[in-house]
Amino acid sequence: MHHFTRFLGVGICAGLLASCSPNGGSAVPAGSGSDPIAATPASWPAVTPSLHSAISNPKVTGISGTVTGMKARGGFTVYTGPSYGYVPVSSSSAPGNPGSLAVGKFTIVTGTGSTGTLLTPTFIAVFSSNPGLIALTGTVTGTTSFGFDLRSSPGVVPIMVSSATSGGSVSTGQTVTVEGIGSTGVGILASSVQTGSGTPTPDPTSTPPPGVPAHVLTADWLGSPYGSSVSPSAAAPYLTWAGTSPSNGDSFHAAGLKVESYTDPNRIQSGDPLYNPSSLAKTCAGAYVTYDFSGHLQYIGNPASSSLRSDYRSYVQSMQAQGHIDAVFEDNAGALDNGGSFLGFSGIPCGYTSSGWVNADAALEGNITVPTIFNGLSSLDGHNLSLSLGLFQNASTIGGTFEHCFTDDSQGEMAAWEWQDIENSQIQTVGKSRIFQCMARNTSEASSQTRARIYTMASLLLTYSPNFSVLWEGFGTPSNFHVFPESRLVALQPLVSQPSDISSLSRGGNYIREYRACYISGKSAGPCAVVVNSDYYSTYSIPSLSYSYHHSLALSGNGVLDGGSISTSGSVPSSLPPQNATILFQ
Repeated sequence: MHHFTRFLGVGICAGLLASCSPNGGSAVPAGSGSDPIAATPASWPAVTPSLHSAISNPKVTGISGTVTGMKARGGFTVYTGPSYGYVPVSSSSAPGNPGSLAVGKFTIVTGTGSTGTLLTPTFIAVFSSNPGLIALTGTVTGTTSFGFDLRSSPGVVPIMVSSATSGGSVSTGQTVTVEGIGSTGVGILASSVQTGSGTPTPDPTSTPPPGVPAHVLTADWLGSPYGSSVSPSAAAPYLTWAGTSPSNGDSFHAAGLKVESYTDPNRIQSGDPLYNPSSLAKTCAGAYVTYDFSGHLQYIGNPASSSLRSDYRSYVQSMQAQGHIDAVFEDNAGALDNGGSFLGFSGIPCGYTSSGWVNADAALEGNITVPTIFNGLSSLDGHNLSLSLGLFQNASTIGGTFEHCFTDDSQGEMAAWEWQDIENSQIQTVGKSRIFQCMARNTSEASSQTRARIYTMASLLLTYSPNFSVLWEGFGTPSNFHVFPESRLVALQPLVSQPSDISSLSRGGNYIREYRACYISGKSAGPCAVVVNSDYYSTYSIPSLSYSYHHSLALSGNGVLDGGSISTSGSVPSSLPPQNATILFQ
């Protein structure tokens, strides 16, 4: 494993961050399995860049009706009634929600071609039944291949325009009223677009819809014995979770912080609260299985031991008696043999199997009285994801930590297969509605690490969940408080849905994901695009994107309490060198 840490006393790491890794985390306990912020109003496939100088487009036809048939090669047929009769559509691949297509569903399609022979779609909106007419007023956030995006109180809504749409030209930032058929959750085919008078209001200064967070989920060590001395009230506007001693739990909870306290039932030293010879793993020859951590002999706890389960449960209850705890952080969790090696261990526990060990550890976590966030996602199984993902079989295991996430002291920007594994670990974790703690273990002075910071933030945003992904940076600051201005960027409403593998976001060598609605410190910044080149050697051009971007993310200084700043004043590169990233804005 990359991280061997331990505790002395109650939830106290044997060293500071530089010498041990009691990884805490910022997170939201797993709920129903939905991710409402990420999913509202919908996830959208990528669109082809196109500017519409006027509303009416004589080449685009809009139809609506019931799907009557699905074709083997992906097309389908829509019955529109007397308007056009039966209209064949060439493909089910277009912006919108075409994944919901099925015979009997009501659909709205805009496209080019002929309604009598074949219509090539530019947008597909699918509904369970006819959504009816709707009128909506809002601000234009950008043009698209099918019309434009309109931000109103429900969020950002795609507006489809066709040859039948009446109205004049529109521009970004302009207030308009749209009338047509559809819904705010899927899209609207406009019959008319009425523009407001006066100068358009710049989109970045507009008020975001309710529920937009001021920052992504964050975490840091805070308070005695191993964190910053910054007060909880000063930290609360920027911090979600505080890794701290249970004795601080009540005051931190009162300040609005989540509280996470460190434990390690897996590496135990003589004199530790959980030291009990009957709880320790042994080889088939009867010898204790040990590990040497920086000159300290550590015994390996046996998660299947009834005495360890009993002792650990009592230990956690004693922590709860000291103060409020939202979750415990379990260090060194999961299988011992990730990658097929027991490197560093004195032997192999008798009867050991990786699946049996993970199952026993899950039961250990399920036996205590508070939820668990484990540290073990970074112990990769060779080039494969960690076996510790199996710990999510326990319902009260609400999250996992990937230590050395995208950056650390030895490598400013992780790359190639290792970077891909971090992305896929996040995909797998948030896909289970569990917390993914991205612990970026780069402790260099923050103002000298803007490249690594942008790279880390961009990499996180590629596959993140606003409700389950936690940014925990470790860059050095004068205040010793490790929350940074980049955490103020929140990206919502992705144009493509969450991938099942990071490879599906690859475009021409870079990895790209665009969002319809991005916010900095709660203020709208319009659409944004995340672009990452995780290659070791090659430079890749940035391809044409769905929106026209003219600015990029810029960082300066240190942490949020040290005068650090974030802006969209950066320039837009035409290509990205190896191990670089950019976040683009209009």
